[in-house]
Amino acid sequence: MMDDRTVFVEGVLPDSDSLYKCIEEVLLKSTNNLEWLSYDDLVLLKPALNSADPYPSTTHPMAVKVVREILTQKGAEVVVGDQSGLKDVLQDQSGVLHGKTHDNYIKSGMGTQEDRFIGFESGNWDDGFIHHQSKNTSSWPNGFNVTRWIEEADHIINLPRLSSHSQAGVTLGFKNMVGILRDDSRMDFHANGPYNNFIKNEAHGSKLKSIDDGSHRFIEMIVEINDDVRD
Repeated sequence: MMDDRTVFVEGVLPDSDSLYKCIEEVLLKSTNNLEWLSYDDLVLLKPALNSADPYPSTTHPMAVKVVREILTQKGAEVVVGDQSGLKDVLQDQSGVLHGKTHDNYIKSGMGTQEDRFIGFESGNWDDGFIHHQSKNTSSWPNGFNVTRWIEEADHIINLPRLSSHSQAGVTLGFKNMVGILRDDSRMDFHANGPYNNFIKNEAHGSKLKSIDDGSHRFIEMIVEINDDVRD
């Protein structure tokens, strides 16, 4: 069993061939050559697709391309999925109010129309999401709601972008999993954040509520989202 604290790094030369090879090597080294993958397994790739802006605002297209191709070659069924931020895609109990994450996937240059992509907001508010709560999510007193694709996938590969975040600082890829949350749960943790007024403005016109419980556990809530993908 590989130690979870191991970090794999590859130097990259300024050409696409080198980048492809480096991503491939990091993927195979960090997963013990995908030893956990079985034929026909469903693998969900979760990029950082917060908007239609190209890399470095979103995940590098080559990362998605290389990982998807390698998994497919090994017999996996691969789907790329995310839900962009409230400014770009907004959903409440009445349905999707504006935006499509799939459009951002194309506009950002991350992929093409031919790719199998799912915008999590395309799932019904109730049937498309599941509730999660455990002893490891104490910062979420009422739990949180995540896309049902978390339950359907055999494996999930997190493909964040290398950056800091205006609200959360350096999150080591944890905050990328905010994209699996239903929008009411996004409002819940942002209510604890330092720039929540921006989020409330982005949700204007929806039925979403923003209630600050005063716990100031914004960072803890981000990390605890990942409890849902622990297995």
